[in-house]
Amino acid sequence: MLVPTLVADGSYHVVVRHRNHLGVMTASPLALSAAPTSVDFTSTAFMTYGVMRSRP
Repeated sequence: MLVPTLVADGSYHVVVRHRNHLGVMTASPLALSAAPTSVDFTSTAFMTYGVMRSRP
């Protein structure tokens, strides 16, 4: 997922919500800047937060 930055530079939790699916959020904040940031929620490098988080 490519995250366009529409906010000031800084560290943010990335959240994805959809009406037909469970939401997902990064466990730790990611540094966002004017450059697009790629987030792969299937990768263990981007751990997710929550009880029913994504499974392999």
